[in-house]
Amino acid sequence: MKIVQSFWSKPSLKFKDINDFDRFNGGWLDKRYNFMSWTLSCLQLNTFYDRVELVTDEEGEELLIQKLKLPYSSVKITLEKVNHYHNDLWAIGKLHTYSIQDEPFMHIDGDVFIWEKFDEKINNAPLIVQNLDADLPFYYPILNEVEENLNYIPKVVKEQRLKNRIVKSCNAGVFGGNDISFLKEYCKKAFEFVDKNADNLSNINVGYFNCIYEQYLFYCMTDYYNKDVTSVLSEAEKGVEGVKIDFNGIPSKVTYAHPANYAKKSQTICNHIEHRLMMDYPEHYFHIIDLLNTHKI
Repeated sequence: MKIVQSFWSKPSLKFKDINDFDRFNGGWLDKRYNFMSWTLSCLQLNTFYDRVELVTDEEGEELLIQKLKLPYSSVKITLEKVNHYHNDLWAIGKLHTYSIQDEPFMHIDGDVFIWEKFDEKINNAPLIVQNLDADLPFYYPILNEVEENLNYIPKVVKEQRLKNRIVKSCNAGVFGGNDISFLKEYCKKAFEFVDKNADNLSNINVGYFNCIYEQYLFYCMTDYYNKDVTSVLSEAEKGVEGVKIDFNGIPSKVTYAHPANYAKKSQTICNHIEHRLMMDYPEHYFHIIDLLNTHKI
């Protein structure tokens, strides 16, 4: 199965004001950890898979390929096509990437790290997510905002809300599968969800809306159409709020980590990533340090 990663640079270019401008933090405590995360994620994927493709835009290609010199097997520069979308719609780049796949694939976020190949049951699954979630608190206020302020709500979302007031969703740190026709239909519906509400996005928290049109919509569609979804992580493995952040025991006991959301602001987690990159890939680590010291990134 092909592995895909995507980097849409536009959300990374947002800044609060002219004195608080740092283009590539990517949610991390500091931009150095963003660069190290992408590097470690890509290198670990290349350890276990022959085909690791990057979908990005021109600025992403300059950063990840020309400067960081990451060894992707192929690069598609196509995300300029979604630059008309709002800066905070960061999942749009991922959706576009999903939509252009014509063969079985797994999209892996740039903050996901593996230390073994995924099980064959994952590789052969029709639909794949990192894990399923239920009753995560942050979904409720944004769903209320969506229902109160947006003009268009997909039928499957309305049906799910009537069926189950406890919000069930998925974590798309790993996403894809073999059912390409369903995945393309899902992407079509997700873009429709965003496009039909473009004039009203100022009335909601746009950043949190990403979780609705990407992760919650996917769950709603799979439930509505009775589709089987395979999770990379079991309920016991997924960690707090679906974020697998335990770096202790790598690589003998821990073979998967995904320090998303708040974990990116943890100095301990950032130190773990830097240490692993320095120990396992010193050439890449010191290359990043040199680029930072000479202000080339």
